Amino acid sequence: IVVYRGKKMGADLLAHEAGHSMAQNIWGGYTPPPDSAYGRAQKVEAPVTEYGGTSPSEDFAEACYMYVVKKKELKARFPAKFAALEEIFAEGKTAPTTSPREPGKSTKQSTLSKRVK
Repeated sequence: IVVYRGKKMGADLLAHEAGHSMAQNIWGGYTPPPDSAYGRAQKVEAPVTEYGGTSPSEDFAEACYMYVVKKKELKARFPAKFAALEEIFAEGKTAPTTSPREPGKSTKQSTLSKRVK
């Protein structure tokens, strides 16, 4: 995540930068693959913000920001992108695994975090 020296970082910027990190962990790069749910959504929906229009990777990061800060607007204006993000975030909420701190004890852990181990 990019840290801005001496400048305040709000939830919007933090969510945007976390989106880049998520993309890197999910797809091994910053740009959603064309065959991913988000990549398919990009083919049928406009960029979520003007800045998101500068590249597919920035569109994904901006959608992550909107998912955190402007969720209702994202869902209303960009339903396919919203659904793709819901799928990504839902995977992290429902994937059970064994806790590395307490062997044998079941916990809920992100599918995303399991991919990067």
